[in-house]
Amino acid sequence: MGNVLRTLRAVDALTPERRRELLDARHDAPREFLGARGSTGSFVNAQGNEIASYFWPAKKPKGMILIVHGQGAYLVFEYCANAGVGKPKRYRGSWIAAMNEAGYSVAGIDNQGTGRSGGLYGYVHDFTHFVDDLLMLAAQITGPAAPPGFGEGLPLYGLGCSLGGCIVLQASMRRPLLFQGLVLLAPMLSLERVKNAGANRLLVPLSHLLSTVIPAWPVVATPKNHKFPELQEDWDSDPVCYHYPARVRIGCQLLNACDWLAPRMCRVTTPLLVFHSENDTMTDPDGSKALVSLAKTEDKALRLVNSFWHVLTKETGNEALLSEALSWMDSRLPGR
Repeated sequence: MGNVLRTLRAVDALTPERRRELLDARHDAPREFLGARGSTGSFVNAQGNEIASYFWPAKKPKGMILIVHGQGAYLVFEYCANAGVGKPKRYRGSWIAAMNEAGYSVAGIDNQGTGRSGGLYGYVHDFTHFVDDLLMLAAQITGPAAPPGFGEGLPLYGLGCSLGGCIVLQASMRRPLLFQGLVLLAPMLSLERVKNAGANRLLVPLSHLLSTVIPAWPVVATPKNHKFPELQEDWDSDPVCYHYPARVRIGCQLLNACDWLAPRMCRVTTPLLVFHSENDTMTDPDGSKALVSLAKTEDKALRLVNSFWHVLTKETGNEALLSEALSWMDSRLPGR
């Protein structure tokens, strides 16, 4: 009990204000992660949290990509390039830079409770709040008052890692005509393996009760990246990435999101390109297999990338996945 309470105090100490301070100190030159043309913004969501947003416009955009990060990360950490263990992330050499060079303007947010966004650190009361926030940003970049390089008339793609894959997929199910296509990287569509990890086998049957009684307690075990230890070290050295057992409420909400999705995969009509490793111990590849098998759209493909583990934007060979994803998007632009 004492260890749990000490961990709880440490997690609660990372308030939105403290996270912003740490990130501002870490990224003393914002151009390092924004590049020459990038900018930041924010909006207030339905829960009253200030949500940090990021925009990287292409010089001559032919489309837009809405990117969504995974659990415990934040947008810049997920999609900007590594400069070495423990060093700030940079635009140069990143997935975002490559998307811009290919003619796509890129936008995204720090999910509530992460990065520079407001909300209790590592917590969400309801999974649908993640989807709501993403759709607020989508409305902003596709509307008449969109930032430069974005706006009406440009086709929009969604790209999500892990948790982000589930968020953007559910967003597409709410708004079936919003996206030209989705690229999902080790998407969180099933968590059967995590449910059986360590003490989780005992906690999961009690999850709904615990989520009501002790929603903010950090007690849910999550796997580490043993296949690529330098990436785990980089994660552990980042002051704002979530390094603790997951809070009970968010753990329960992630399980609920997968349970909600499983019987509804047959409703997915947006074109899909899904990448997953069968060696992934964080999110189950069986979820991706089921999605591609059951989705209503006929334009769907699953790429099993078994030399990877889970962090598909960072692990060795990630450039090939990005190149394939961009070619896939290009071939689905209107008029192609």
